Amino acid sequence: MREFWKKNKILFIFVIALFLLMPSTFNVPSISDSHMIVIGLGIDLSEEGKYEVSIQMVVPKQNSGFKSNVKIVSAEDDTISKGFNKLSLHFGKKLALGQCEYILFNERATEKNIVELLDPIFRESYVSDSCLLFTTGDSANELMKLSSDIQDEYSYNLTTLLEYNEKRNYSSEINLKKLYKSYFSPNNCFVIPKIEIKDKSTDGIDTTNTSSGQSSGSSESGSSDSSSGGGESSSENKVISNDGQLIIMKNSTKLTEVSTDELKGVEWIFGEALELDIDIKDFSDDFYENADIGLRTEQRSVSSSVYFEDDKPVLDITILMLVKITHIEQPNQPIELYDSTFNYLTESLGQAIREKVVTEINDTKAFLTGMYADLFDIYGRFNKYEYKKWGDFLATLENPDDYLSEYVLKTNIILNKIH
Repeated sequence: MREFWKKNKILFIFVIALFLLMPSTFNVPSISDSHMIVIGLGIDLSEEGKYEVSIQMVVPKQNSGFKSNVKIVSAEDDTISKGFNKLSLHFGKKLALGQCEYILFNERATEKNIVELLDPIFRESYVSDSCLLFTTGDSANELMKLSSDIQDEYSYNLTTLLEYNEKRNYSSEINLKKLYKSYFSPNNCFVIPKIEIKDKSTDGIDTTNTSSGQSSGSSESGSSDSSSGGGESSSENKVISNDGQLIIMKNSTKLTEVSTDELKGVEWIFGEALELDIDIKDFSDDFYENADIGLRTEQRSVSSSVYFEDDKPVLDITILMLVKITHIEQPNQPIELYDSTFNYLTESLGQAIREKVVTEINDTKAFLTGMYADLFDIYGRFNKYEYKKWGDFLATLENPDDYLSEYVLKTNIILNKIH
């Protein structure tokens, strides 16, 4: 017996540990029994000052698609935290935001300090830094219901719609990390993309659901829910559209609404998309006559430096870009070019492109200066690289925000053509 014990000592220890530890694992409840997994959060502020908090969650079911598992639930109260807690009490579970992909505000809610609005919720539940932020001129709750009604074979959701406009909207990746980085920066200025519900006559993602509709109900706790079921679809003749509208936020509060075109200069300098379109209208030289020319940047590299010149702060931007002519239209000679080996980029056309880009950047600078919106991050740049001189310069201003009208912007465009 002793020899058997010596030879199988490890086996006996393993069996004893197994009997001691296994019973406790049988009694551990699954995460879904104690937590509701939230994948989307919506916040609506009513005219009466009430907050409607909506959550988009997935209820796991076997052999079912994404759409049939999605459920939208909302609760209304005086504050966001009360509405959030009301939803938690309604389900008897803790709301887990670790998988939350987006936070959606209606436009009235952005007129409040959104960091202060979200702070009570974030103190109770972890939220990923990659969680996206955007706003809508409509009801956040309604937009979330429409997004969950999209047929799942297309795999569309609200975060995909933000990426849909990414190539012409530099702000399509506004997340919590960028929000807090801006909030604690000196300029405290950023933008949030805006998505809207429109009729089918406009471009967007079709939300019509031909196979199922939505049913809704209410609970005693004051919350309402919506999930897939029978009946007529509430999303009929509706599309969810992202046409590039943006909300400029300062001090985490709405400053104004703008279009992507009004911020084209910011897109040239900070935009993450490599492909940007350039349109030259009614252009003439020795080769062209009253031509409309479309070009696209295939690559773009931006470098910058800051310095003082004649006691004035200077932001010096150099943009190196490779461009491809996509189409040429001129009277009596339409030409469609998508990949040509002939060099249609004449010297005068290159100069027109440079002037076009510089004009767009300067127009954006003038617009932002009038709005006291530092989206070029002038304060941050000089405070980091020219701290002493920048402090002396600010001391000479009666209004600290006047630095936006005092700095000089220099832009150099280096242009190459793709063959």
